[in-house]
Parts: sequence; C-alpha cells; structure tokens
Amino acid sequence: MIIMAQGFHLGYGPQLPLYNWLQAISFCLFGTNTFALTIVKNLLLATFYIALFDALKRLLPDRLALFGTLGAFLLPNMFWESQRAGTHSIALFATMAICLNILSRLIVRPKKGHWAALGLAIAAGGLSKYNFWLFAGTLGLGALSIRHLRSAIFRPQMVLSIAIASLLLAAPYFWSVTHPNLSLASSHKLHSPEAGPFAGLLAFSEQSFLALIFPVIVLGMARVITRVPAHSTQNSPFPAGQIVQWLLLTGLIGMAVSGSLASALNTQSFQARWLLPSYIPISIAMFIWALGKSGERAEAFILLVTVAVASLTLTAMAANRLSGTTGNALDMERLAKAIEDSAPKTQAITMFGKTYFYTGNLALIRPDWDAPSPGTAPLKAPHNFVLMETQNDEDARTLLTSMGFPTPIDLTGIRYYTASIPYRSSAKPPRLVPFALLER
Repeated sequence: MIIMAQGFHLGYGPQLPLYNWLQAISFCLFGTNTFALTIVKNLLLATFYIALFDALKRLLPDRLALFGTLGAFLLPNMFWESQRAGTHSIALFATMAICLNILSRLIVRPKKGHWAALGLAIAAGGLSKYNFWLFAGTLGLGALSIRHLRSAIFRPQMVLSIAIASLLLAAPYFWSVTHPNLSLASSHKLHSPEAGPFAGLLAFSEQSFLALIFPVIVLGMARVITRVPAHSTQNSPFPAGQIVQWLLLTGLIGMAVSGSLASALNTQSFQARWLLPSYIPISIAMFIWALGKSGERAEAFILLVTVAVASLTLTAMAANRLSGTTGNALDMERLAKAIEDSAPKTQAITMFGKTYFYTGNLALIRPDWDAPSPGTAPLKAPHNFVLMETQNDEDARTLLTSMGFPTPIDLTGIRYYTASIPYRSSAKPPRLVPFALLER
C-alpha cells in the first residue's frame, strides 16, 4: 500500500480504489508508517463486525445476532487471512455489512434517508472489489424468494439508490474501461488454458471445502453437546427461518455462479477469498440455524472456541513477527545499502518490482527513493532505475513494460546484481535478492 496509495486517483491497477483512498488519507494524517497501515485495516474490520451484528439484531433476537456474527468470524479467511494479508478484501467485507445493515433498517422501519444511504453503500461496495457485485446480486435474488423481504426492498424508491450509486461509480469504472492494460492486469488468474477439463471445478471445490469445513466442524460438535430446544424467537421482526433462508440462498446462488464460471474458465488458481461474499452469508446462516436449535452448553462451547481461536491467532501472529525467520525479519537496511553501493551517487533512484514486498519496504526506510505505481513511471532521465527480483533481460523488459514504459525498451548498460540479505535470526540462511540497475 506504500506504493499503491500515493495520492488520489480514479484507478490504481487491477484493484478498485476505495481502500487506496482510505490508505492515502491515513498516510496524510499519520505519515507513512506501520501505524498508518494497520489502522485502516483494523477500523474496517471493526466496521464489518459492528455493522453486521447491528444488522442481524434488528432482524433477530440478540443471541442469534451474536452467534450469526461469530459465524462470520470463525471462517479461517476471516480470523486468520484478514489479519495476515488482507487489504481490499477488508474494505469489501465492511461495505457488505453496511449494505446489509441499511437493508435491515429498510425491512424493519424504513425511512426516506435509508434509500440514499443504500445508494452510498452500494457505491462504496462497488469501489471496494469487483466481487462485491456477486454479493449484491445474490442478496437481491435471495430476497425475491421471501414475500416480506421482497415487498420491503424492491420498491420504487430503489431507483434513487441505483441513481446515486451509478453517479458515484461512473468515473472510476470509466477509468477501468479506458485503461484495460492496468485494470485487467490480474485477469490471467481466471483462466488456465493448459489445465485439464475439470481443473477449475476441482480447484473451486477444494477451496470451498477448506473455507467452510472449520465452522461446520464447530457447529457439529456444538450440536453433539446438546439438543436442548431453542430459546423463544417470537420477539424478532421476522421468523429466524426466513433470515436463514435469505442468507443461505445468497451464498448458495453465489457459489453456483462462481463454480460454473470456474469450471468454464478452468480457473486452476481459484482462491477462497474471491468467494467470501458467498461463504460469509452461508456461515452466518448456518450458525443462526444451529443456535436456534441448541441450548446453553452449545452456546458456551462456541464462545470458548471463539476465544481460543482469537487467542491462538494473536499468538501465531506474534510468533510470526518475533521468530526472526520470516520475510518481515529481513535486514532491509542491508539491501538498501547494497543498492546504494551499486548506483551512481549523482542520480536519483527509482524502484520497480514484480511484487510490492521489496519496493514497499525500501520506500519505508528510504522515503527519498521514488517507487511509482503501475502506469505512473517517470520516463525522463537522469534516473537509476532499480529493478527488483530481476535476473535477466527478459525479466527487465517484462517489468518495465508492465510499468508503462513504451516498447521497444533499450537495455543498453543494464547490470545485474545479487544481494545476500540476512534475517534477524541466524537460524535461517540469508536470502539472495536479485536486482538490476539501468542508468538513464
């Protein structure tokens, strides 16, 4: 994000701009540092859980709303991956919960302002990640099957929500359409032409199984513990079964659509996080249904599991940070000095990389070095162009082309180096980091 959130733009490559905008605001407020990076993610995660719980408690008794929210948390992609590496997906989760929250208000006690708020929420979701539309579309389709929800949501006032969302989305999506080389830079992940006929479906099935198996196991153990009749749910605005049906249909329709696309495109590199807009509603629905049919011992068990998962996650994160043998323990200062020793002192340094790991970390400790995002590369001399993770001319041309340099690219005078970078712990051997220097 240090590389991709430099200022405010309509587009930043294959990702939509909402998270980048929020990160850029954080950098303006707090400077370019670790706190500015983490505060955005954690505020969005807090927004997701708070908005989700508030949405569910408007439709269900508080206890079912609580356990429905825990159903979302107990997905491994939520309690682990969202802390380990999530960015734009975290913005997606927050906007999903906000949309559901506004819809719950429209269902229970509608006000005129809710339709405008829904338009803003849809626009925010549409600016978070493209797979927000999977959630929005399937959520609407699921509501069509339930009379109370259909009559509450699909009203003429929805035109106002659509108009507001369309107006706010027009410019960023126009940028995406007019810059396909950047906006579609990751589209190769969706199609694997060399894969077998069922590779996409197998990858989809495997990832879906791994994503949902843990909450299923937790609920299965909870049901074994007790089969005490459910608490009364007569005080909820709608029967819990209707909310379960709505969320379950949302997730299952999304999985059916995604599974069909993964099979048709042979998406061998399918990733579970792409389908979280479907997995999350399914897990919430499962927990609401199961806890509506279980007693206090099952509730206590799930609370204990939640506390254990949260504690183990924090412990594992701390161990990862303190072990001294992972990527965050590399001596980046040593790498920066190796680059400085190789580059002429009279010219500025501009860094490019296949990934943002090295360029982002180097930009953090060398703020005077330029690290442009794709499509904004400086083309004027003099510069020392440092190409990270580059070992030959083919790598160099591919990287510079992806950064927006015009072809053909002249590599006269390019030099290749390999820096040996130690970890904080001597238990792991140094990492060899290749880079190239191109003077212009």
